[in-house]
Amino acid sequence: FLPEDPDEAAAEHHRVLTAELYPYESVFLDPSGLLGGQHASQVRLALAGFGVAGRDDLEPDHLANQLAALSFLCGAELDAVTDGRGGQLLRIREAQRRLLDEHLLRWLPACGVALEQLDSPLYAAAVGLLLELAADHRAGLAGAAPIWTLAEPPQLLEDPRTDLKAISRHLVCPVFAGGFLSQTALTRIGRELDLPRGFGKRWQVLENLLRSGVHYERFGDLVAALDAQLQAWQTRYRALASCGLPTGAWTERVDETRSLLERLRAGAERSAPV
Repeated sequence: FLPEDPDEAAAEHHRVLTAELYPYESVFLDPSGLLGGQHASQVRLALAGFGVAGRDDLEPDHLANQLAALSFLCGAELDAVTDGRGGQLLRIREAQRRLLDEHLLRWLPACGVALEQLDSPLYAAAVGLLLELAADHRAGLAGAAPIWTLAEPPQLLEDPRTDLKAISRHLVCPVFAGGFLSQTALTRIGRELDLPRGFGKRWQVLENLLRSGVHYERFGDLVAALDAQLQAWQTRYRALASCGLPTGAWTERVDETRSLLERLRAGAERSAPV
């Protein structure tokens, strides 16, 4: 899977983890869909409490920082066992559990599913192993996982001011859509339906697709293609749940988004000229 040319490997890394996907807790869980905010601050405080210093060149909620923190805690556990410091083991394992339950496992499944769908065999294989490892690690820790939910989405279709721009922004926000709608997915859908999509940020590309779907009378086909993407997320979430990962909130959110898309399709059909 790994390109032999270092430059090719660097280019693939940039494409997947910089240009396409943003592996930050805040991007996946914050209602803004943007980097930073309260989630980044919470992770910063959590890492400080665990005695972990993240990389200065990355925000604290980056996947690399959270995995590095978990690795640090695993090393601390090994040292405690080796040195016979049994009294510290419970505290170290509790720190691992909190990092997994309160942060990493709330967004890693959605991030992992997005990575698997970016046409990169290397990163798909790597994240598959990471998801398995995370599930096994949590299964080995004591205590039940807490019940949690995703941020409540706005009731877009009840607001008369809602337009295609608002709908597009909603659908590219992972916590509202139920997953990460990538440029790769949008490009594929546009090509399959032969719809102009233009350029820009993900929400701009999606807005262009929606407008093109209306203009070329293919809105129903576009909604069906988007729904197929959501079904793919849902199928994978259910598979991950069977492995012990907490994906219920993501699966439920996809259900809600699929219902929203169906209402959009029905509304477009009712308003179409006879």
